[in-house]
Amino acid sequence: MNRKLTSLAVAGVIAVAGLAGASSAGAATACPGQFNVLHNDSIGKLKLPQGPYTISVKRMTCVDASSNFARFLQRPNGDLPDGWKLFARRGKFVQRVQDKAFLVAPAKASNGK
Repeated sequence: MNRKLTSLAVAGVIAVAGLAGASSAGAATACPGQFNVLHNDSIGKLKLPQGPYTISVKRMTCVDASSNFARFLQRPNGDLPDGWKLFARRGKFVQRVQDKAFLVAPAKASNGK
């Protein structure tokens, strides 16, 4: 499966999962559910091993953040569109003009408790 179809499939799963929460305040809000990276990937210097990721948002919806994340996965060189900037060490994506941001992090393993 090519990168575009893989990313679109993942974005569809996220949208169906109901990640419709929004954050309008200054603090980041954790999105429900997880975003599954289907194979080892990267966005610029951000390395993304295959597996589940959590997304937190600031002044944007969880759906928009997951959609942007899927779109950015199609840009392994890290050249992001629309004024977005990546802070790879933190897994943070920032769009300063509209003061939007989202953070991705590997999901912590659940031990059933």
